[in-house]
Amino acid sequence: MFCDLVGSTALSTRLDPEDLREVIAAYHTCVAGVVTRCAGYVAKYMGDGVLIYFGYPEAHEADAENAVRASLALIEAVAQLFQGGQHQVRLGIATGLVVVGDLVGAGEAQERNVVGETPNLAARLQAAAMPNTVVIDVTTRRLAGDLFECEAIAPAALKGFAEPVTAWRVLRERTIASRFEALRAVRRTPLIGRHEELELLQRRWAQIKTGEGRVVLLAGEPGIGKSRLTAALEDQLKGEEHVCLRYFCQPHHQGSALQPIIAQFQHAAGFAPNDTAADKRAKLEALFGPARDDSDVELIAELLGLTRARTGEVPDPQRQRRLLLDALLKRLETLGRKCPVLMLFEDVHWADPSSLDLLTLTVERLQALPVLLVITFRPEYQPPWTGQPHVTMLTLNRLSQRERATLVNHITGGKSLPSDVLDQIVDRTDGVPLFVEELTKAVLESEQLQETGDHYVLDQPARPLSIPTTLQASLMSRVDRLGSAREVLQIGAAIGREFSYELLAAVAGLPDAVLQDALVRLTEAELVFLRGTPPNAVYIFKHALVQDSAYSAMLRSRRQALHASIALLLEKRFAESVKATPEVLAQQFELAGQSEKAITYWRQAGERDLRRFAMKESIAHYANALRLVLAMPETVERDALELDVRLGLGFVQQISHGPTAQDAETHYQRSLALSQAASSRGRERFLASWGLWFNAVMQGFGAETVTRAEELVTIARELGDPSLLMEAYHAKVPMLLTLPDFAGLSELAQEVIRLYDRERHRDHAFYFGGHDARMCARSFHALGLWGQGFIDQAQRMSWLAVEDARQLGHALSQAHALQRAGMTMMLLKDTAACHAVAEELAPLAERNKFPWQRADALFFRGWLAAIEKNDGSGLEPMIQSANLPVFAPFRSFYFIQIAEAAIRAGQLERTTATLDRAAAGVKAGANRFCEPEIHRLRGEVLLAQSRDNVAAAQQAFRDAMALAARQSCPILELRAANSLARVLGAEGHRQKARDLLAPIYAKFTEGFDKSDLQIAEAMLTGLN
Repeated sequence: MFCDLVGSTALSTRLDPEDLREVIAAYHTCVAGVVTRCAGYVAKYMGDGVLIYFGYPEAHEADAENAVRASLALIEAVAQLFQGGQHQVRLGIATGLVVVGDLVGAGEAQERNVVGETPNLAARLQAAAMPNTVVIDVTTRRLAGDLFECEAIAPAALKGFAEPVTAWRVLRERTIASRFEALRAVRRTPLIGRHEELELLQRRWAQIKTGEGRVVLLAGEPGIGKSRLTAALEDQLKGEEHVCLRYFCQPHHQGSALQPIIAQFQHAAGFAPNDTAADKRAKLEALFGPARDDSDVELIAELLGLTRARTGEVPDPQRQRRLLLDALLKRLETLGRKCPVLMLFEDVHWADPSSLDLLTLTVERLQALPVLLVITFRPEYQPPWTGQPHVTMLTLNRLSQRERATLVNHITGGKSLPSDVLDQIVDRTDGVPLFVEELTKAVLESEQLQETGDHYVLDQPARPLSIPTTLQASLMSRVDRLGSAREVLQIGAAIGREFSYELLAAVAGLPDAVLQDALVRLTEAELVFLRGTPPNAVYIFKHALVQDSAYSAMLRSRRQALHASIALLLEKRFAESVKATPEVLAQQFELAGQSEKAITYWRQAGERDLRRFAMKESIAHYANALRLVLAMPETVERDALELDVRLGLGFVQQISHGPTAQDAETHYQRSLALSQAASSRGRERFLASWGLWFNAVMQGFGAETVTRAEELVTIARELGDPSLLMEAYHAKVPMLLTLPDFAGLSELAQEVIRLYDRERHRDHAFYFGGHDARMCARSFHALGLWGQGFIDQAQRMSWLAVEDARQLGHALSQAHALQRAGMTMMLLKDTAACHAVAEELAPLAERNKFPWQRADALFFRGWLAAIEKNDGSGLEPMIQSANLPVFAPFRSFYFIQIAEAAIRAGQLERTTATLDRAAAGVKAGANRFCEPEIHRLRGEVLLAQSRDNVAAAQQAFRDAMALAARQSCPILELRAANSLARVLGAEGHRQKARDLLAPIYAKFTEGFDKSDLQIAEAMLTGLN
């Protein structure tokens, strides 16, 4: 606040210097007295001007309100000081954050250096004010709510400010019915999570209608919703005949006797600012009505300062007090005889002693009255009225996470926030409705979000949410009241939401007795919770925003020094803790400004969460590391860090978002470029190339994927690393399905199995495709064996791959093995085995949130339904899954299964369309190992369409057999031969059919219990 004595320059030319000195001294004394009473601090006298702070050196939760009230009081006090109106003042008030620095100057000129925009704005507003007026800025106006009557001033250009400044002129303090309504007048949020408490109040209201009064003691921390609950009760009673008496206590009136009662009478009688004493008295008498007791009215008029001139002896003050309290109780009885009374007494932790005495009498008297008295207070207050049969204690708890999210949704008008922003609000507000409301509003008013239809989107990366201005004073007042314990709280805030006594003691360096005394004060103030007993105790901030307030009160240099000390102590003395939670140390080093160490620990945290399969957390840790890397100057060392971080981030995103994730590809491309520029980073070049191969192959097999696989073999051989060569072969094995070369595939898969060592290579699952190399090789070896006609061996190898993954204990490897096993069982047409796969894969994928594997399980179940029911019931889930991007590598195979199921269901058009899509995939370079099936099924469609198509169908079957023979795939050659032999036999060409089928069937030495061979055997028997 800036306060200026108007016309002092002219005054200096008219008055003798000694007279002027007396005027200025009296003015200064007057200002200091008013400001001190309103919890302000005179920072500096500047001749006729005075600079005043509210919130320094100690914050109060009503600092803005106190400043405005002080300014109005100053105008009145200066006017009384200088009778005749020859001296006036003008005042400007602005609210914001400043840095209060060291003492500057010397002697009497010594003062605290203050840096920030707020003092300049207050000075400019004061200069723009008219004499005997107060001008406030937009933030002060928001914090003061409707406690004061203000009028807007047109935005004006002020010196030093680029944009016109909006301001308000304060006219007077309002007479209000409810402090809660005055401060929350814009829009009342819906009542969330308080239905049980509201029902209890409604039950008590029903009980008082019989003439037996009830008292509800409503306790709860600041912002928890006490006033909101009483307002909801009032809303519920609007349709009923009743009287509502609202009393509210205020911090600046704790020494003013019966001030809540005075304020209630002033509001109920309708006193206006311009009313004379006679007007007010007439309104008071009207309030009491014609049946009033004049002696009672006189007592209350005296309380309101409306006393008539006395004659005779002066009454005894003690007796007058008793009569006044009795008159107030009689007033309550009179109202109760007319209708039920709801009496709300809010914030009694700020009540004056006389009001508390009146409350005690009221609690006793209302037992025989239809009155519901609701008394609200904060937890630190101990009410003296508990234990009585008509008194109920009710404590409001915090909102659940779901209730917080619901409240946010109401505040945003049903428009959803980005999940990151919503999570921050839900987490940081700790279930306090006021915190939820103000933090959400602050986010909506910030420049982070853009409204788009029915939701908000981030215009920029999400930033940590700062404390709203509306909560700053309340939170800081709780911190500033601690005195010497404040420093301990700030050290704890720098450590984190939770801090141990052992670490705090090591950082603080205080004697145990001093430290423990400070911690006792913190726990008694309910700023932190205590778990355990020192020195084995852990302390937890009750509210995240209290931690933020304590932390933000420190200068950056102090914070950095604290974080550096904490980080070094953690590194040296708490090694086990660092190993378990490296992200804690990463945060400390980052906040200490030591980026390279922070990057190291962010990477460790990302690696740890990768192994836990906590992918979202792992991505966040790696992203933090990358953010710090990119902020560093470009050097060779920075490039090395960037390479390592991008490799980790690319892999985690590939596993979490899917192998085809665009972000992952970008990180791998950049990693490859960085590794190629550094000849010593051959392993990293291999990792980046493998990631790019996996990204490409999951978008579909083709020439690029084959080329990339060959490049991996070349790099591994150049490096002479057998482990990397094994992973190169791991990549190359499935590429052989594009030819297909079943024998070559099995041979190369066996080489992977030979090179693999469980002890040395078990961790490779975390870096190469998210799955184990030997498991994968065995899965594809099973496909190679199937293609060569080794049916039983294929099935055994497939189950061996699954068991291998189970023993490894790696969920994604297990899911991968089951995926390939399901594919093998479909190729074998073994429904029982496919059932077993699907029933194991589905819950595993669901539990671990594996989208690709979950889709495979859905497909397998659809295929089983189609095979077993022949009614097309399984087609939709099969189609739904096959169209997903992750099905690209084997989409043609899956389309063939859909086509065969569609034939069974008689859906020939769908069959043809699906086969066309499968053929297009093969032509585009996808794996060709099931291509003969496309020709065979086209033949089946022709037969199903018309018997006139026999010749064309036979040609399709022959084409399938020829292609299968060229691919050295006897099982598909047999399947096509079965179809052709069936047609030849039906046409009467039994010998031709037998001669065609018998030699192909004779190639098999196993698998005779599988459907393809059973069909052939039955057909040969029939043909014989």
